[in-house]
Amino acid sequence: MILTIITWIAFLTFAIQLGFWIFIFSKIGFLSPIQPILTHFKEVSVIICVKNEAENISRLIQLILDQNYPEFELIIIDDHSQDQTWEIISNYANKDSKIRVFKNPKAGKKPGIIYGVSQATHSWLLFTDGDCTPSSKLWIQSMIEHTSESKIIVLGYAPYFNTNSWLNKMIRFECVFNTIQSFSSVLIGIPYMGVGRNLMYHKSISDPLKMRLELAFGDDDLLVNRQATSENTTIATHVNSFVYTHAKKTWSSYFNQKRRHFSSSLYYNLKSKILISSFFMSLFVFYFTLTILFINGYYGLTFSLYFINIIISWTLYSKCCNKWNEKDLIPLYPILELQYVLFLLVQIPFLFIPKKTW
Repeated sequence: MILTIITWIAFLTFAIQLGFWIFIFSKIGFLSPIQPILTHFKEVSVIICVKNEAENISRLIQLILDQNYPEFELIIIDDHSQDQTWEIISNYANKDSKIRVFKNPKAGKKPGIIYGVSQATHSWLLFTDGDCTPSSKLWIQSMIEHTSESKIIVLGYAPYFNTNSWLNKMIRFECVFNTIQSFSSVLIGIPYMGVGRNLMYHKSISDPLKMRLELAFGDDDLLVNRQATSENTTIATHVNSFVYTHAKKTWSSYFNQKRRHFSSSLYYNLKSKILISSFFMSLFVFYFTLTILFINGYYGLTFSLYFINIIISWTLYSKCCNKWNEKDLIPLYPILELQYVLFLLVQIPFLFIPKKTW
């Protein structure tokens, strides 16, 4: 009797997983990268909140100044850095009128972002972080091209550099996995998150209350979760719009990053929570029931369900990897997916401990 129930649960979660991959995630899998034609230039404020980024900030400033876009300003907020960050950015500001620098009047990245928005002279805001690298000189143009009177939030892809370590592959696997989910959610009209390393929105939606000031995290995804709708949100998928950064180098730092992201998701709206939890709960239960069935000798059923699911998800995941320059992850998908599930299960009890700093 119990095994019969477990079998039915396995089929149910199998169907849910296939439903997500075939009817939702396939939308981004089969979407061709779009590079709209820019009809006129809109003024853009690029905003960066930095803390102890003396090692990286000069390179980023130069990459932004080299952008092939005529109408933009660069606003840098220094969040009480203890290295030479302030001296470096002040020196750049003295040399180029496009650059405006400020000290964060409060402490923390979120207040810094809010202050930067208040200082912006332009209506279109483009965000990234101090350790990031735009993939091309057309980054600003590639993001602003997707805006219109109705589309006032643009979600960009923010991949990690490939350093060829196993942890790096795991982090990049998760990045692609999460992007498939978040971009697909936009395409079905349920946008739920954005990544602050590559995010554009109109100043009119900037609302400190939506960002939950009492929380140290969520300067990007909480605002998007509260303000994004099926009508006002779109995605940028062309390689020119990508913004790269370096992945964490230790498992502990990766774990802490995951804890912060998970903490933000606890404050998503109900529709977003249902969408996300439906996928991950069905994924966990699917593997759990397959394990029980395998232990009890249901080898044929176990392998049939597993291989059908993995072939479909692998195929669609591979299509995104090919478009997003992550081809080395394709042959490793079955291993990385299983490791990802196990890693999430192990860390779940610890994820409810909130991270208090950025």
